Amino acid sequence: MERLEIPELTPPPPTFEALLAPITPLLTEMAPAIDAQAQSRKLFFADFVRLLLFALVLRIPSLRQLVTELETSPTAASLNLPTMPLSTLKDGFIRFPVTAFARLFHHLVQTASWLEVEEIKALGPLCLVDGSLFRVLVRMSWAVYKKGKNALRLHLALDLNHLIPVEFAIGAGTSSERAFLRSIIQAGITYVADRGYFAFDLFNHIHCAQAYFVMRAKENLQYTISQCLPLTGTFSVRWEKVSDQDVLLSNDPFQHPYRLVTFSVLGKPFLILTNRFDLTTFQVILVYAYRWQVELIFRFLKQGLQGTHLFSQSAQGSQVFFYLLLITALLQLQLKQNCAIQAAEETPGEAPKERGPDADDTPPSDDTAQAPYSFLAAIGGKLKIYWKIGCHWLRRLQNLLAKPFDPSIIRALSYDQQ
Repeated sequence: MERLEIPELTPPPPTFEALLAPITPLLTEMAPAIDAQAQSRKLFFADFVRLLLFALVLRIPSLRQLVTELETSPTAASLNLPTMPLSTLKDGFIRFPVTAFARLFHHLVQTASWLEVEEIKALGPLCLVDGSLFRVLVRMSWAVYKKGKNALRLHLALDLNHLIPVEFAIGAGTSSERAFLRSIIQAGITYVADRGYFAFDLFNHIHCAQAYFVMRAKENLQYTISQCLPLTGTFSVRWEKVSDQDVLLSNDPFQHPYRLVTFSVLGKPFLILTNRFDLTTFQVILVYAYRWQVELIFRFLKQGLQGTHLFSQSAQGSQVFFYLLLITALLQLQLKQNCAIQAAEETPGEAPKERGPDADDTPPSDDTAQAPYSFLAAIGGKLKIYWKIGCHWLRRLQNLLAKPFDPSIIRALSYDQQ
């Protein structure tokens, strides 16, 4: 009788390895050449990346505390993370080139399978642009901001269609936000920004690049009306004094025709300027309203991942830190989306159902494609399921890092406790 050979089942990897899976192949491919160039003897590129991502996931606020964690944590031991002296970790921010971390970041943005917000897809590629200050130590003289106060500015571009950061730059607190926007403009993309980016030459640059913008203008904007346009779309009662006009800006030396949508919310006036003439009035207001998503990303980076605790004080080290910080945020989002999809496929009909912010007062409407209540409710529910990363989900991930990534873990990470 022939002996029946039972194939050995490969145990699932730890959750930490599942988290890193989207960048692991490239990290393994890049490491030998980077280590050879850096003449690494004790600290290797792949180990450095893994250790720093481990620290950011666990929200460890300093390299010194990371050293303690590596020496004493059962989780670090289970994941076979090497112990490392503080001086060696500090050296990694200088030893390894920024371009290596940039390659990991852009590879993750471009190759991972990101969910798209279908309700926004019809409006074309949208990119939110904004900057945020991070206070730093006074001795970080390169990050000049105000007298006696230093700060660096994170300039960020957020792909609204997929709700992921796609470009960023680190500069001193006084660095130009308009210069960052000018540097990333691509044809066919609509850039959404607040009034701090308002500039005639920037509008002309966007126009010449065959790109688009939706931007808030200052209340003292001077213009002449070419024609008043009919209001298109269904509006919330919260939006008052809505108008839609073709205008020429009085002080604009380039004299391109633009569109100006004005409205008030709780008595506060808003002037939205755009070169998108194909959108409805409601869509112009909606696109600008979703600019707040970039503010939520800044809050997540600062509070959710404790990004205000820099691991390096040099300009290069700060760039490396923010590449790793954004890679961490993207990896967490990718893991949650994958878990939510897998959990929904395993238990059809039992996928988490979330209610949008206006679900309680949703009136019946025949125009569901444009009605603000149904539109915002649809998007709001999806954001909570697939894009929201809350403190409860982060804590759950931290506690499960060393656990085998099996179906029970997938279910546990497929939703965010409300």
